[in-house]
Amino acid sequence: MKPKRPVSVSVLMPVYNCEVYLSEAIKSIQDQTFKDFEIIIVNDGSTDKTREIVDLFAEADPRIIPLHTENQGIVDALNHGAQYASGKYLARMDGDDISYAHRFALQVKALDDDDEIVAVSNSIVVIDESGYPKHGGINIAENRVSDLYSVPAREHYLVHPFLMMRRSAFDQVGGYRHILHSEDAELYFRLEEVGKLKNLPQVLGEYRVHTGSVSGKDAQNGRIQSVSAQLAAISARRRRSEREDILLTKDFASEMKSHAYDIISLCQWCIKTLSLTREESEWLRAASVVKYLQHEHWRPYTISNEDAVRIKNFVKTVDSTTIGEEATKDVLRHYLWVIKTKWKWRHCDNNFSVLKDLISPSVVWRAGMIAAKRRSARRFNRLVKSIQRRLA
Repeated sequence: MKPKRPVSVSVLMPVYNCEVYLSEAIKSIQDQTFKDFEIIIVNDGSTDKTREIVDLFAEADPRIIPLHTENQGIVDALNHGAQYASGKYLARMDGDDISYAHRFALQVKALDDDDEIVAVSNSIVVIDESGYPKHGGINIAENRVSDLYSVPAREHYLVHPFLMMRRSAFDQVGGYRHILHSEDAELYFRLEEVGKLKNLPQVLGEYRVHTGSVSGKDAQNGRIQSVSAQLAAISARRRRSEREDILLTKDFASEMKSHAYDIISLCQWCIKTLSLTREESEWLRAASVVKYLQHEHWRPYTISNEDAVRIKNFVKTVDSTTIGEEATKDVLRHYLWVIKTKWKWRHCDNNFSVLKDLISPSVVWRAGMIAAKRRSARRFNRLVKSIQRRLA
Protein backbone atom coordinates (compact mmCIF):
# COMPACT_ATOMS: atom_id res chain seq x y z
CA MET A 1 0.00 0.00 0.00
CA LYS A 2 1.27 3.43 -0.98
CA PRO A 3 1.77 5.91 1.90
CA LYS A 4 -1.09 8.39 2.06
CA ARG A 5 -0.63 12.10 1.72
CA PRO A 6 -3.26 14.69 2.66
CA VAL A 7 -5.28 15.86 -0.33
CA SER A 8 -8.37 17.98 -0.86
CA VAL A 9 -10.41 15.31 -2.67
CA SER A 10 -10.42 11.54 -2.28
CA VAL A 11 -12.16 9.79 -5.15
CA LEU A 12 -14.01 6.59 -4.24
CA MET A 13 -14.32 4.36 -7.29
CA PRO A 14 -15.78 0.88 -6.66
CA VAL A 15 -15.45 -1.28 -9.76
CA TYR A 16 -16.65 -4.73 -10.74
CA ASN A 17 -16.01 -6.25 -14.18
CA CYS A 18 -15.57 -2.84 -15.82
CA GLU A 19 -12.79 -3.71 -18.28
CA VAL A 20 -14.65 -2.25 -21.28
CA TYR A 21 -15.13 1.26 -19.86
CA LEU A 22 -12.66 1.53 -16.98
CA SER A 23 -9.72 3.17 -18.76
CA GLU A 24 -11.91 5.98 -20.08
CA ALA A 25 -13.41 6.53 -16.62
CA ILE A 26 -10.01 6.74 -14.90
CA LYS A 27 -8.60 9.07 -17.56
CA SER A 28 -11.53 11.43 -17.11
CA ILE A 29 -10.52 11.81 -13.46
CA GLN A 30 -6.83 12.15 -14.24
CA ASP A 31 -7.65 14.99 -16.65
CA GLN A 32 -9.44 17.14 -14.06
CA THR A 33 -8.38 20.80 -14.01
CA PHE A 34 -8.46 20.57 -10.19
CA LYS A 35 -5.35 18.51 -9.42
CA ASP A 36 -5.25 18.00 -5.64
CA PHE A 37 -6.85 14.57 -5.39
CA GLU A 38 -6.23 10.86 -4.92
CA ILE A 39 -8.13 8.01 -6.59
CA ILE A 40 -9.02 5.05 -4.41
CA ILE A 41 -10.10 2.25 -6.75
CA VAL A 42 -11.75 -0.69 -4.98
CA ASN A 43 -11.76 -3.71 -7.26
CA ASP A 44 -14.68 -5.64 -5.79
CA GLY A 45 -13.68 -9.16 -6.81
CA SER A 46 -13.78 -8.66 -10.58
CA THR A 47 -13.36 -11.74 -12.77
CA ASP A 48 -12.39 -9.96 -15.98
CA LYS A 49 -9.29 -7.83 -16.69
CA THR A 50 -10.31 -5.04 -14.30
CA ARG A 51 -7.52 -5.87 -11.82
CA GLU A 52 -4.83 -5.69 -14.51
CA ILE A 53 -6.15 -2.34 -15.77
CA VAL A 54 -6.25 -0.86 -12.25
CA ASP A 55 -2.71 -2.02 -11.46
CA LEU A 56 -1.42 -0.66 -14.77
CA PHE A 57 -2.82 2.79 -14.05
CA ALA A 58 -1.59 2.68 -10.44
CA GLU A 59 1.97 1.93 -11.53
CA ALA A 60 1.98 5.02 -13.75
CA ASP A 61 0.13 7.42 -11.43
CA PRO A 62 1.08 7.75 -7.72
CA ARG A 63 -2.28 9.37 -6.98
CA ILE A 64 -4.05 6.03 -7.56
CA ILE A 65 -4.49 3.69 -4.58
CA PRO A 66 -5.57 0.20 -5.74
CA LEU A 67 -7.54 -1.99 -3.33
CA HIS A 68 -8.36 -5.53 -4.40
CA THR A 69 -11.02 -7.35 -2.34
CA GLU A 70 -13.37 -10.29 -2.56
CA ASN A 71 -16.78 -9.48 -4.01
CA GLN A 72 -18.79 -7.86 -1.20
CA GLY A 73 -21.04 -5.40 -3.00
CA ILE A 74 -20.94 -1.65 -3.50
CA VAL A 75 -21.73 -0.64 0.10
CA ASP A 76 -18.83 -2.60 1.58
CA ALA A 77 -16.57 -1.46 -1.26
CA LEU A 78 -17.37 2.21 -0.63
CA ASN A 79 -17.03 2.00 3.14
CA HIS A 80 -13.78 0.06 2.73
CA GLY A 81 -12.35 2.63 0.33
CA ALA A 82 -13.36 5.50 2.63
CA GLN A 83 -11.10 4.08 5.34
CA TYR A 84 -8.08 4.88 3.16
CA ALA A 85 -9.22 8.37 2.17
CA SER A 86 -7.21 11.38 3.34
CA GLY A 87 -9.27 14.06 1.59
CA LYS A 88 -11.43 16.78 3.09
CA TYR A 89 -13.99 15.86 0.45
CA LEU A 90 -15.09 12.47 -0.86
CA ALA A 91 -15.96 12.27 -4.55
CA ARG A 92 -17.83 9.36 -6.11
CA MET A 93 -17.07 7.88 -9.49
CA ASP A 94 -18.11 4.67 -11.23
CA GLY A 95 -15.99 2.62 -13.58
CA ASP A 96 -18.28 3.09 -16.56
CA ASP A 97 -19.04 6.83 -16.41
CA ILE A 98 -17.16 9.92 -17.60
CA SER A 99 -16.42 13.08 -15.61
CA TYR A 100 -15.83 16.31 -17.50
CA ALA A 101 -12.56 18.10 -16.81
CA HIS A 102 -14.03 20.95 -14.74
CA ARG A 103 -16.25 18.76 -12.52
CA PHE A 104 -14.05 18.81 -9.41
CA ALA A 105 -13.20 22.49 -9.73
CA LEU A 106 -16.86 23.53 -9.68
CA GLN A 107 -17.88 21.07 -6.98
CA VAL A 108 -15.01 22.03 -4.65
CA LYS A 109 -15.83 25.71 -5.14
CA ALA A 110 -19.48 25.10 -4.23
CA LEU A 111 -18.46 23.36 -1.00
CA ASP A 112 -15.75 25.89 -0.17
CA ASP A 113 -18.12 28.82 -0.69
CA ASP A 114 -20.91 27.58 1.60
CA ASP A 115 -20.15 25.74 4.83
CA GLU A 116 -23.79 24.69 5.20
CA ILE A 117 -23.65 22.54 2.04
CA VAL A 118 -22.53 18.98 2.85
CA ALA A 119 -22.96 17.35 -0.58
CA VAL A 120 -23.19 18.39 -4.22
CA SER A 121 -23.81 16.73 -7.56
CA ASN A 122 -24.60 18.03 -11.03
CA SER A 123 -26.47 17.71 -14.28
CA ILE A 124 -25.48 14.89 -16.61
CA VAL A 125 -25.80 13.46 -20.10
CA VAL A 126 -27.20 9.92 -20.17
CA ILE A 127 -25.31 7.79 -22.71
CA ASP A 128 -25.66 4.26 -24.04
CA GLU A 129 -23.15 1.41 -24.22
CA SER A 130 -21.38 2.99 -27.19
CA GLY A 131 -21.14 6.43 -25.60
CA TYR A 132 -23.91 8.04 -27.64
CA PRO A 133 -26.42 10.30 -25.86
CA LYS A 134 -29.75 8.58 -25.33
CA HIS A 135 -32.97 10.21 -26.53
CA GLY A 136 -33.69 13.09 -24.18
CA GLY A 137 -30.39 12.27 -22.53
CA ILE A 138 -29.56 15.63 -20.96
CA ASN A 139 -30.66 15.45 -17.33
CA ILE A 140 -30.79 18.90 -15.75
CA ALA A 141 -30.48 18.30 -12.01
CA GLU A 142 -33.14 19.81 -9.77
CA ASN A 143 -32.86 21.22 -6.29
CA ARG A 144 -35.97 20.03 -4.52
CA VAL A 145 -37.23 19.52 -1.02
CA SER A 146 -37.53 15.89 0.00
CA ASP A 147 -40.86 14.49 1.18
CA LEU A 148 -40.87 11.29 3.24
CA TYR A 149 -44.67 10.89 3.01
CA SER A 150 -45.42 11.50 -0.67
CA VAL A 151 -46.21 8.54 -2.97
CA PRO A 152 -43.50 7.59 -3.73
CA ALA A 153 -41.13 9.30 -1.29
CA ARG A 154 -39.46 12.29 -2.92
CA GLU A 155 -35.70 12.42 -2.51
CA HIS A 156 -33.41 15.41 -2.85
CA TYR A 157 -31.80 13.46 -5.66
CA LEU A 158 -28.11 13.84 -6.43
CA VAL A 159 -26.66 11.67 -9.22
CA HIS A 160 -24.65 9.26 -7.13
CA PRO A 161 -21.63 8.58 -9.42
CA PHE A 162 -21.03 12.36 -9.54
CA LEU A 163 -21.48 13.05 -5.83
CA MET A 164 -18.99 15.05 -3.80
CA MET A 165 -19.50 15.34 -0.03
CA ARG A 166 -17.71 16.52 3.06
CA ARG A 167 -15.79 13.73 4.75
CA SER A 168 -16.87 15.09 8.13
CA ALA A 169 -20.56 14.78 7.21
CA PHE A 170 -20.05 11.27 5.81
CA ASP A 171 -18.44 10.17 9.06
CA GLN A 172 -21.04 11.95 11.17
CA VAL A 173 -23.95 10.01 9.60
CA GLY A 174 -22.10 6.70 9.70
CA GLY A 175 -21.22 6.08 6.05
CA TYR A 176 -23.22 3.87 3.73
CA ARG A 177 -25.85 1.43 5.01
CA HIS A 178 -26.92 -1.87 3.48
CA ILE A 179 -30.06 -1.12 1.52
CA LEU A 180 -29.90 -2.84 -1.83
CA HIS A 181 -29.74 -0.59 -4.92
CA SER A 182 -30.81 2.48 -2.90
CA GLU A 183 -27.74 3.12 -0.79
CA ASP A 184 -27.51 6.58 -2.35
CA ALA A 185 -31.07 7.69 -1.52
CA GLU A 186 -30.73 6.35 2.02
CA LEU A 187 -27.46 8.25 2.50
CA TYR A 188 -29.04 11.48 1.22
CA PHE A 189 -31.86 11.29 3.77
CA ARG A 190 -29.24 11.11 6.54
CA LEU A 191 -27.02 13.82 5.03
CA GLU A 192 -30.05 16.12 4.95
CA GLU A 193 -30.16 15.86 8.71
CA VAL A 194 -26.73 17.48 9.10
CA GLY A 195 -26.63 20.01 6.25
CA LYS A 196 -27.78 21.15 2.82
CA LEU A 197 -27.64 19.19 -0.43
CA LYS A 198 -27.18 20.99 -3.73
CA ASN A 199 -27.29 20.11 -7.41
CA LEU A 200 -25.22 22.24 -9.77
CA PRO A 201 -26.99 23.16 -13.02
CA GLN A 202 -23.89 22.56 -15.16
CA VAL A 203 -23.57 19.31 -17.11
CA LEU A 204 -20.39 17.84 -15.62
CA GLY A 205 -20.36 14.25 -16.80
CA GLU A 206 -21.81 11.36 -18.75
CA TYR A 207 -23.82 8.66 -17.00
CA ARG A 208 -23.77 5.36 -18.85
CA VAL A 209 -26.85 3.08 -18.91
CA HIS A 210 -26.16 -0.39 -20.28
CA THR A 211 -27.15 -4.00 -19.74
CA GLY A 212 -24.34 -4.55 -17.23
CA SER A 213 -25.32 -1.66 -14.95
CA VAL A 214 -27.85 -1.77 -12.14
CA SER A 215 -29.92 0.76 -14.09
CA GLY A 216 -30.04 -1.55 -17.06
CA LYS A 217 -30.57 -4.92 -15.43
CA ASP A 218 -33.75 -6.97 -15.16
CA ALA A 219 -37.03 -6.21 -13.45
CA GLN A 220 -35.96 -7.93 -10.23
CA ASN A 221 -33.50 -5.12 -9.59
CA GLY A 222 -36.25 -2.64 -10.39
CA ARG A 223 -38.51 -4.19 -7.74
CA ILE A 224 -35.74 -4.19 -5.14
CA GLN A 225 -34.72 -0.63 -5.94
CA SER A 226 -38.31 0.61 -5.79
CA VAL A 227 -39.04 -1.00 -2.41
CA SER A 228 -35.63 -0.19 -0.92
CA ALA A 229 -36.02 3.51 -1.64
CA GLN A 230 -39.30 3.56 0.27
CA LEU A 231 -37.80 1.61 3.17
CA ALA A 232 -35.11 4.30 3.32
CA ALA A 233 -37.87 6.88 3.71
CA ILE A 234 -39.57 4.88 6.49
CA SER A 235 -36.20 4.62 8.24
CA ALA A 236 -35.79 8.41 8.01
CA ARG A 237 -39.32 8.98 9.31
CA ARG A 238 -38.64 6.88 12.38
CA ARG A 239 -35.27 8.48 12.98
CA ARG A 240 -36.63 12.01 12.74
CA SER A 241 -39.54 11.24 15.08
CA GLU A 242 -37.10 9.61 17.54
CA ARG A 243 -38.62 6.15 17.12
CA GLU A 244 -36.71 2.89 16.85
CA ASP A 245 -35.14 2.61 13.39
CA ILE A 246 -35.68 -0.39 11.13
CA LEU A 247 -32.71 -2.73 10.79
CA LEU A 248 -31.14 -2.39 7.34
CA THR A 249 -28.65 -5.22 7.56
CA LYS A 250 -26.58 -6.93 4.88
CA ASP A 251 -28.42 -10.20 5.49
CA PHE A 252 -31.78 -8.49 5.01
CA ALA A 253 -30.57 -6.89 1.76
CA SER A 254 -29.36 -10.26 0.46
CA GLU A 255 -32.62 -12.00 1.34
CA MET A 256 -34.62 -9.43 -0.64
CA LYS A 257 -33.37 -11.04 -3.84
CA SER A 258 -35.12 -14.33 -3.11
CA HIS A 259 -38.44 -12.61 -2.42
CA ALA A 260 -38.47 -10.20 -5.37
CA TYR A 261 -40.50 -12.29 -7.82
CA ASP A 262 -43.17 -9.60 -7.98
CA ILE A 263 -43.48 -6.14 -6.47
CA ILE A 264 -46.40 -6.86 -4.10
CA SER A 265 -44.89 -10.08 -2.75
CA LEU A 266 -41.63 -8.26 -2.03
CA CYS A 267 -43.54 -5.56 -0.13
CA GLN A 268 -45.41 -8.18 1.88
CA TRP A 269 -42.18 -9.94 2.84
CA CYS A 270 -40.57 -6.65 3.95
CA ILE A 271 -43.66 -5.71 5.97
CA LYS A 272 -43.61 -9.02 7.82
CA THR A 273 -39.84 -9.22 8.30
CA LEU A 274 -39.47 -5.65 9.56
CA SER A 275 -42.73 -5.66 11.58
CA LEU A 276 -43.95 -2.45 9.98
CA THR A 277 -47.00 -0.67 11.37
CA ARG A 278 -50.30 -0.72 9.47
CA GLU A 279 -49.81 2.86 8.29
CA GLU A 280 -46.25 2.10 7.14
CA SER A 281 -47.43 -1.08 5.41
CA GLU A 282 -50.20 0.59 3.41
CA TRP A 283 -47.89 3.41 2.41
CA LEU A 284 -45.05 1.03 1.45
CA ARG A 285 -47.26 -0.92 -0.96
CA ALA A 286 -48.63 2.18 -2.65
CA ALA A 287 -45.32 4.04 -2.82
CA SER A 288 -43.41 0.98 -4.09
CA VAL A 289 -45.93 0.27 -6.84
CA VAL A 290 -45.79 3.86 -8.06
CA LYS A 291 -41.98 3.92 -7.91
CA TYR A 292 -41.86 0.65 -9.88
CA LEU A 293 -44.20 2.04 -12.52
CA GLN A 294 -41.97 5.09 -12.79
CA HIS A 295 -38.89 2.89 -13.22
CA GLU A 296 -40.66 0.70 -15.78
CA HIS A 297 -41.38 3.72 -17.91
CA TRP A 298 -37.74 4.46 -18.72
CA ARG A 299 -35.61 1.47 -17.69
CA PRO A 300 -34.69 -1.13 -20.34
CA TYR A 301 -36.52 -3.93 -18.52
CA THR A 302 -40.18 -4.93 -18.70
CA ILE A 303 -42.51 -5.87 -15.86
CA SER A 304 -43.55 -9.53 -15.66
CA ASN A 305 -47.01 -11.00 -16.09
CA GLU A 306 -47.11 -11.67 -12.34
CA ASP A 307 -46.21 -8.02 -11.67
CA ALA A 308 -48.95 -6.89 -14.04
CA VAL A 309 -51.62 -9.04 -12.37
CA ARG A 310 -50.59 -8.08 -8.82
CA ILE A 311 -50.37 -4.37 -9.70
CA LYS A 312 -53.79 -4.44 -11.40
CA ASN A 313 -55.39 -6.14 -8.40
CA PHE A 314 -53.72 -3.70 -6.01
CA VAL A 315 -54.85 -0.67 -8.00
CA LYS A 316 -58.39 -2.07 -8.14
CA THR A 317 -58.60 -2.07 -4.36
CA VAL A 318 -56.59 1.06 -3.54
CA ASP A 319 -58.68 3.20 -1.23
CA SER A 320 -58.29 6.79 -0.10
CA THR A 321 -59.44 5.86 3.41
CA THR A 322 -56.21 3.87 3.93
CA ILE A 323 -53.55 5.92 2.13
CA GLY A 324 -55.26 9.27 1.60
CA GLU A 325 -56.97 10.88 -1.36
CA GLU A 326 -53.89 12.45 -2.95
CA ALA A 327 -51.88 9.23 -2.66
CA THR A 328 -54.73 7.29 -4.26
CA LYS A 329 -54.78 9.74 -7.15
CA ASP A 330 -51.02 9.36 -7.58
CA VAL A 331 -51.33 5.55 -7.79
CA LEU A 332 -54.08 5.76 -10.40
CA ARG A 333 -52.34 8.50 -12.35
CA HIS A 334 -49.09 6.53 -12.69
CA TYR A 335 -50.96 3.36 -13.59
CA LEU A 336 -52.69 5.17 -16.44
CA TRP A 337 -49.47 6.96 -17.42
CA VAL A 338 -47.58 3.69 -17.95
CA ILE A 339 -50.39 2.26 -20.06
CA LYS A 340 -50.54 5.42 -22.18
CA THR A 341 -46.79 5.77 -22.74
CA LYS A 342 -44.63 2.68 -22.28
CA TRP A 343 -47.40 0.32 -23.29
CA LYS A 344 -48.66 1.93 -26.47
CA TRP A 345 -49.22 -0.83 -28.99
CA ARG A 346 -46.31 0.18 -31.18
CA HIS A 347 -43.97 0.16 -28.17
CA CYS A 348 -45.14 -3.12 -26.67
CA ASP A 349 -42.43 -5.32 -28.23
CA ASN A 350 -45.14 -7.92 -29.01
CA ASN A 351 -45.54 -8.66 -25.30
CA PHE A 352 -49.31 -8.23 -25.44
CA SER A 353 -49.98 -10.69 -22.62
CA VAL A 354 -48.41 -8.30 -20.08
CA LEU A 355 -50.56 -5.45 -21.39
CA LYS A 356 -53.66 -7.63 -21.10
CA ASP A 357 -52.79 -8.64 -17.55
CA LEU A 358 -52.12 -5.02 -16.54
CA ILE A 359 -55.28 -3.43 -17.91
CA SER A 360 -58.50 -3.30 -15.91
CA PRO A 361 -61.23 -1.37 -17.81
CA SER A 362 -62.83 -0.19 -14.57
CA VAL A 363 -59.51 1.10 -13.19
CA VAL A 364 -58.60 2.75 -16.50
CA TRP A 365 -61.97 4.51 -16.46
CA ARG A 366 -61.49 5.61 -12.85
CA ALA A 367 -57.96 6.86 -13.54
CA GLY A 368 -59.09 8.54 -16.74
CA MET A 369 -61.79 10.50 -14.92
CA ILE A 370 -59.23 11.74 -12.39
CA ALA A 371 -56.87 12.73 -15.20
CA ALA A 372 -59.68 14.54 -17.03
CA LYS A 373 -60.56 16.51 -13.87
CA ARG A 374 -56.90 17.48 -13.46
CA ARG A 375 -56.69 18.67 -17.06
CA SER A 376 -59.89 20.66 -16.69
CA ALA A 377 -58.61 22.27 -13.48
CA ARG A 378 -55.31 23.22 -15.15
CA ARG A 379 -57.10 24.71 -18.15
CA PHE A 380 -59.44 26.67 -15.87
CA ASN A 381 -56.48 28.01 -13.86
CA ARG A 382 -54.70 29.07 -17.05
CA LEU A 383 -57.86 30.82 -18.24
CA VAL A 384 -58.23 32.68 -14.94
CA LYS A 385 -54.59 33.80 -15.02
CA SER A 386 -54.96 34.95 -18.61
CA ILE A 387 -58.01 37.03 -17.74
CA GLN A 388 -56.23 38.50 -14.71
CA ARG A 389 -53.24 39.52 -16.88
CA ARG A 390 -55.55 41.24 -19.38
CA LEU A 391 -57.38 43.10 -16.66
CA ALA A 392 -54.17 44.16 -14.87
